[in-house]
This record gives sequence, structure tokens and C-alpha cells, in this order.
Amino acid sequence: LGFVHGRRSGDLVNSLVTEPNRFQAVLLYATKLITQLVASAIYLGLALFLSWKLVIVALGLMGSMILVVKYEFRRSSQLGDRMTDANQGVSTTAVEHLSGIRILKAFGLEEISQQKFRRHAYDVLRISYSLAKSQARLDGLYQVGMMSALLISIYLAITFTDISIAMLLTFAFILSRFYPRLSGINKAYHQLLFAVPGADNVL
Repeated sequence: LGFVHGRRSGDLVNSLVTEPNRFQAVLLYATKLITQLVASAIYLGLALFLSWKLVIVALGLMGSMILVVKYEFRRSSQLGDRMTDANQGVSTTAVEHLSGIRILKAFGLEEISQQKFRRHAYDVLRISYSLAKSQARLDGLYQVGMMSALLISIYLAITFTDISIAMLLTFAFILSRFYPRLSGINKAYHQLLFAVPGADNVL
């Protein structure tokens, strides 16, 4: 009883009804992250078998984007915290204002109640939009980065090594399959960071 009485009903409703969806997302994206890591390890092993020097060059080119990627990860985690707060605001306002509807109507506070609920609901929309923009920036960055790294790697291989055309094509094919796995890893981790605050709230 002490645990329940020490918390707002809306916060408990949010933890029981809304945030479990994000808990589910943690399990989903953690699974995706593991599968992408396994696939990446296989392709990386094949590429290293063909030419470890070109692999180092290719990974080095991709590594130049790490600062931008770290910013988007940090942004996703911050948005996850804000989403938990926004969801709590929506649930708490709904529960408390519906349970106190007689008082609200007696004092003519309907408009104030609507404005408060609308503000919290808009926060949820705004945070979701910000997450979508962050994900789009991450995807765009990887599309450009992967294509650039692939082309530069092929150019360096042709210019400075005596690698055969057949092996070069095989290496390019493996990289073209490996880079999307890296993108998948980052996308899954980005979504995972956003969902973790919801899981923490449930726990």
C-alpha cells in the first residue's frame, strides 16, 4: 500500500499500460542487434580472408563517421527519457482529470484541463518526430558513408595493389553485404537506447 500511495495513479497506469510497449521494443531490437552482429562477423571474416589491408582501410573510412553517430545515439537516449516523462504526463492528466471531473466542471476548469492534456499529447508527438529525424539522419549518413568507403576502397585496391579483378569483385560484393549490416547494428542500437528508459520505468 505504501508503494501505491506514494505514487500518482497516472504514473502507475503509464507503467502498466504504455511503457510495456517500449519494454517489448527492447527485446525486439536487442534480438535484431545480435543477429546483425553475427552476420557482420561472418562477412568481416570473409573480407579479412581475402585482404586484411583493404578491410582496415574500409573500416577506417567508416570510422570517420563515429562522432556524428555518437551524437545520434546520445540524442536517442535523451529522447527516450523525455518520452517516458511525456507518457507519464498524458496518463496522469487523463486519470486525475477524469477522476476529478466533477470538481473541474464545478469550477469551470474544462478548458484548462484540455490545454494541459493537449500539451502533454503534443510532447509525445514532438518527441516521436525528433526520433524519426534522428533515425533519418543516421540512415542518410550511413548510405553516403558506405558508398564512399566502398568506392574509395576499390580505387585504392586498383591503384596500390596487384589484386586480381575476380578477387576485387568478390571483395566489393562482400563489403556491399557487410556495410548494410553495420547500418542495421547502428539502427537497432539507436532504437534500443530510445526504448531502454521505458523498460527501466516498468522494472
